[in-house]
Amino acid sequence: MPPAPVPVRPADVHANELGTIPVLMYHRLVAVTTSVYDRTPDDFRAELERLAREGYVPITTAELAAGRIDIPAGAHPVVLTFDDGDPTTLTLGPDGAPRPARPCGSCSTSRPRTPASDPSRACT
Repeated sequence: MPPAPVPVRPADVHANELGTIPVLMYHRLVAVTTSVYDRTPDDFRAELERLAREGYVPITTAELAAGRIDIPAGAHPVVLTFDDGDPTTLTLGPDGAPRPARPCGSCSTSRPRTPASDPSRACT
């Protein structure tokens, strides 16, 4: 029988003991911005990469609402939302999957895919 795992001390992994979870809202992703609500695809990708470098792991709004946050110790949950249903943020292909040229299709390439930290989970 393998030994029991050693408990993780919250301070050792810089745990978010207050439970504060940022919810980031995006409106449109366009090549040329015309509003404070617009972001370029490059800016969006850079933000995803920065969040990943800083230890943030996207979770879905359903996971947040249900309190089911299954991420590695020391990681920080974040919720990404896309408001207004603009086609610049999500377009489905014939197979029903997000098109790669849109944020919900491209976010799955911003960091390695693992069960607990797959950025495409934030697009569900």
